[in-house]
Amino acid sequence: MELISRYIVEKEGKSFDDPEVAKIKDRLIASNGFASEEDAIAQGVSQELIDFSVRNAYAMDNVIKYAVITETEATEEELSEAMEAEEGNG
Repeated sequence: MELISRYIVEKEGKSFDDPEVAKIKDRLIASNGFASEEDAIAQGVSQELIDFSVRNAYAMDNVIKYAVITETEATEEELSEAMEAEEGNG
């Protein structure tokens, strides 16, 4: 997940100074009960963990934002094929 989230952040041209990314960081810091990033670090949270969490949250927000989800029902044939494939793997 780290590589994917890092790629999404870089591909979007974002940095930790970007207002959108900073808002995510603030949200994560607050939701974990810290007053600030400095407070989190003072209480033993590493900068690497904060950065990792921010990148993952940004990436997930973008996946949700841009994902196109379609719901369709599987046909009887598709269900049979999936069951046969599953049996073959077991």
